[in-house]
Amino acid sequence: MKLHLVRHGTAATRREGRDHPDRPLVPKGRLQLETLGAWYRSRGFRPDRVATSPFRRARESAEVFLAAAGLEPSVPLEVVDALVPAGEVEKALAALLAPSAETLLVFGHQPLLGALAASLLGADGLPLDLSKGGFIELDVEDLPARRAARLRGLIRPGHLR
Repeated sequence: MKLHLVRHGTAATRREGRDHPDRPLVPKGRLQLETLGAWYRSRGFRPDRVATSPFRRARESAEVFLAAAGLEPSVPLEVVDALVPAGEVEKALAALLAPSAETLLVFGHQPLLGALAASLLGADGLPLDLSKGGFIELDVEDLPARRAARLRGLIRPGHLR
């Protein structure tokens, strides 16, 4: 399976220093996902499953990305509660593994996406930090075993300017 992880774009500032699920993308965040979506389209990627965190900034990121990638509305967007920022890797994996997909595109947050990638690469605890609007491509085999993935790509928004 190919696993594509996308961190949400830049969002509105936290209120009183606290995170909340309703923060929208700001124009910079929309541009990050439009650019990444256009790049994704140019690579010919075609996911057969798309999952997103229930948080507004992740859902908006997915919508902007899918439109720019030319995938909307052909691939339905599935909201997965386990993809919240402080989510647990094991719960996220369990939710993402059923049903299976050849190419799974996931929109979410740090630190969960970095921890998920590190776990699949056999590097639990490695501080793998995915930038806002960033992308990780993994080839995954033998799930749910650790060290089941191979890193195929890591894209930061600045790489696509």
